[in-house]
Amino acid sequence: MNTVSKKNKILLALACLIFIVNCVVLVFAYGSIPDNIVVHSYNRGDDSYGDKSSLWWLVMLNAILLVVITVAVANCQKWMRPTPDLTANERAESIDNARLILAIVAIKISIVFSIILFK
Repeated sequence: MNTVSKKNKILLALACLIFIVNCVVLVFAYGSIPDNIVVHSYNRGDDSYGDKSSLWWLVMLNAILLVVITVAVANCQKWMRPTPDLTANERAESIDNARLILAIVAIKISIVFSIILFK
């Protein structure tokens, strides 16, 4: 199984859509964000401030992670070597499951970055 299933493509597209929405919202809200923002805090209070441009680092990190996960999904069959214990069908199912897990992780990463950006 060398092709990515439609289900996994849709899940990856959803992760990318969340990322794009984050970027669009940040672009439109950027002018109303204070120049200094909390960049690190604990429950007891704020302890570090930074420039609002640091929000773009989060966007870049999200993009990099999405690219790495997408490449991993596309090349999953190359990295999962055949083993004598698995039949061809079991190996194909294992590859599809790995792709599904990676696609779900991509969605969760984009959601976490949404929460961090807009909290």
